[in-house]
Amino acid sequence: FGPFRFGATEKQTTRYAKLQALIGKAPARWKIAGSEKVVPHLSNRPDAYALRIGIFDADYIVFQMPGKKEERKRFRDALVRGEFGVKHRRGPFVMAKRGHRTNKNARLLKRLDRWD
Repeated sequence: FGPFRFGATEKQTTRYAKLQALIGKAPARWKIAGSEKVVPHLSNRPDAYALRIGIFDADYIVFQMPGKKEERKRFRDALVRGEFGVKHRRGPFVMAKRGHRTNKNARLLKRLDRWD
């Protein structure tokens, strides 16, 4: 938490547009888990989970890199096990889908390993 600043810079507006474009790729009724700063933007969905608590039965994960250590571990573990495959990436945001092909996972895992 921190002080609220009214307005947004061009960089913040661009970043927000990238997040919204990514979220828009997941069907509205599908279950989704998101990292701490992403999950508030998913709260209008019937099933939205905080990644810090768990993935549960989510169909998608939306992760903001580098993310908090515990979130990064959950996300990383899901990619390593092959349960989720990286589907889209926009700026610092990554979307992975349950059961999606895993051909992009290794590249992203290398990036995640930089922060551990």
